[in-house]
Amino acid sequence: MANKNILLVNYDYPPAGGIGTQRIYHFAKYLKRSGYNPIVLTNIHGLGKGIDNSLIGSKEFESIPTIRMGGEELVSHHLGNLRGVKKLIYNGKLAIKYLHTGQIYHSWYVDCRGHLKNIVEDYQIDCVWTTSPTYSSLFFGREIKKSTNTPWIIDLRDSIVGRTESTKNLINYVSGLASAYWEKVLCPHADHIVGATPGIIESLTQRCGKQLSRTSTSLIYNGFDPDDYIIAVDSVSSPSKKLQIAYTGTFLGRRNPDNLITALKRLSKLHPEYAAQLKFVFAGEYAEPIRKRLLSLERNYEIELTGFMPRTDIISLQLNSDVLLLLTVDVVDKNQSEVLTGKVFEYIGANKPILATCPSGPLNDLITQHNLGLTSPPGDSRKLFENLKLLGEQWLRSGKLAYFPDQDIRAKFDRSRQVKQLIQIIEEVTT
Repeated sequence: MANKNILLVNYDYPPAGGIGTQRIYHFAKYLKRSGYNPIVLTNIHGLGKGIDNSLIGSKEFESIPTIRMGGEELVSHHLGNLRGVKKLIYNGKLAIKYLHTGQIYHSWYVDCRGHLKNIVEDYQIDCVWTTSPTYSSLFFGREIKKSTNTPWIIDLRDSIVGRTESTKNLINYVSGLASAYWEKVLCPHADHIVGATPGIIESLTQRCGKQLSRTSTSLIYNGFDPDDYIIAVDSVSSPSKKLQIAYTGTFLGRRNPDNLITALKRLSKLHPEYAAQLKFVFAGEYAEPIRKRLLSLERNYEIELTGFMPRTDIISLQLNSDVLLLLTVDVVDKNQSEVLTGKVFEYIGANKPILATCPSGPLNDLITQHNLGLTSPPGDSRKLFENLKLLGEQWLRSGKLAYFPDQDIRAKFDRSRQVKQLIQIIEEVTT
């Protein structure tokens, strides 16, 4: 039954850039088109992994009511405008203040906590949907459930415990202990839990099976918005003489370009004629050491670093490229069985071959079983070299790539179709 008021809670939301904003925005967009009334609750500053104003001012985006409050204490964290001792003091204060939750984003919840009951009453909320990360959103859900008895759905884009990209240090170790504790405390209060991969649900059930005996679970993958690619088609340019390989992700924590650099050095040395066919475009805001390493390589292939790009430009870059590069962390551990990064669905939407480094598991299976591209294990620079060699050789020989993907798989990850799963869950918990 449409016309229900759904409160969607997520720290990341446009104009903040990055893949983390896309899931909740597209759910809100297609709920609105389906006759529901989504209301988004997010932070007041709109900061994140870059600023993307491409949606601001659009009729559809502006039609979704958005409550922006809290999170002022985290502005300097996002801006990175503190240096030296000031930065140490700022980060130290935040870490100590929110040590009991293991994450500084709890500051956002503290700012909003006293307003949540009024928001539910003023907007006559029928259901609350909280998306994690950050798992501070779970505190919003529990508070609303406790104070108003509003049905609560948890949406997990990533696992709460054991994030694979986190650098191993004392702070992240303490954060891991805290997140494991709060997972068992908070999740059982939800009426339903959605995971973005089968592994997220499976591992959560293993850790919290007894506590979740009364909580139903389901799977809604990340996906792509078909509207993005219809709009961006007008910006597709004529084919390049080079085989253009685009990377539109981040380098963060244990995700780095080391494996790629090693493979490229080997390709340049052993097969310079194939390396010369390649042009790499890296679109993202990277730390200066990463930029210097990429640009200082002795090479006979091209490298371009664009810096941060708005989402519309990212989609255009994907459509104008011949291959899309997907790099996961260069370390294999048990938690990576859950990894099915949202970026892969953008690439599927662009309908381009994928060149990926990924462990065995759902991501590797998705790409290989549906003929979506080539994969190599994390840290296996020799296999990545072989894949690059294959691409360069094919391009030199014919000026194009043979690509015959399973087209039926695209429909499975179409956001406009996935919203039907979301609506079914909402109706179940509110009836």
